[in-house]
Amino acid sequence: MKILFVSTSIEMFNRFLAPHVLYLTQQGHEVSIACNIDHEIPLQLLENKIQVHNAPFHRQPFHKNNLVAYRMIKAIVRDGNYNLVHVHNPTPSFITRFAMRKVKNAKALYTSHGFNFYKGCPFPYSQFFYLLEKIAARWTDGIVTINEEDYIAAKKLPLREKDNVFFMHGTGVNFKKFNPDAYPNKSTLRKVYGYTDTDFILISIADLNENKHQDLLFNMINLLKNSIPNIKLLLVGEGPDTKKYKEQVDKLGITENVHFLGYRKDIPELLKISDILVSASRREGLGVSLIEAMAMGLPIIVTDNRGHRELIKNGENGFLVCLNETKEFSKVVMEMFYSENLRIQFKEKNFKVIQQFSIENVLKELNDVYPSIMVK
Repeated sequence: MKILFVSTSIEMFNRFLAPHVLYLTQQGHEVSIACNIDHEIPLQLLENKIQVHNAPFHRQPFHKNNLVAYRMIKAIVRDGNYNLVHVHNPTPSFITRFAMRKVKNAKALYTSHGFNFYKGCPFPYSQFFYLLEKIAARWTDGIVTINEEDYIAAKKLPLREKDNVFFMHGTGVNFKKFNPDAYPNKSTLRKVYGYTDTDFILISIADLNENKHQDLLFNMINLLKNSIPNIKLLLVGEGPDTKKYKEQVDKLGITENVHFLGYRKDIPELLKISDILVSASRREGLGVSLIEAMAMGLPIIVTDNRGHRELIKNGENGFLVCLNETKEFSKVVMEMFYSENLRIQFKEKNFKVIQQFSIENVLKELNDVYPSIMVK
């Protein structure tokens, strides 16, 4: 079978989808990808001679680059004689399915990593994106979802084949890489990174932007800096709000407590030296960083949204906090700080929760989805 993967950026393949592409190639399929080549192409794709088409998609739906990307992806699909086009991310997914709407020899499969309409979403915003998904569904042969809320919503969309809605456990995590036993002990590793055993380290792994809502974490640190003098917040990621957030941290007087680490490739080691993973996201499709942290033995404190709820049951294996509730967030951090037993309890439960999110299990699920799409 000839398959085309489409996503916004090459980073999507670097971070999540390269194992999918290589797995399908090993199964005997001919796989190529189309995306905005805005970073280096992953070495494993180059070594396996995966064809990479440059389509300059932009995350913002009405950006001028998307008109260029539409023309290019239309030609790629027209000339490629693909059996299946597997699309990811909202903007390129809509554009590609629109470009394919009259193509009869290729199936369109859409993996939603989180619909842009969701419970709690502002009404005009929600209705706009729901309308786009409803329109695009008519050009879609199947939808893969990664959380229960989206699965229920997808069931109501007018797909070409009504029953072709699937659930998968995310994109899969390599538990050989995210394994606490694969790295030096916490104390030794902290010395390497310049931290001490008395530091209480929170870590957040996310782009720095409005949706990821790191300003809530800054306000939480500001509330706790006197009660927990050695509290540290490690921010892993970059984004459009980096400058604004650094100014906010400086204004609050917490520059000693909040460390901006930027883009990093040593995520497992940073998780190993940390005590808790925190996330203040307004919305998430699933939250891969949570799964990685759970695999590394960290308890979790996050805001209450569909993606986080998929992984965390409040009070059972972590804490879910209402959005914008800085005091509530601070309260549960304090509770976790004083209760090592609670941290151990959450850690043990998390090891059980995450097993179905392994890359091996997800690839098996992917292998089951494709035949269901192609036989209809």
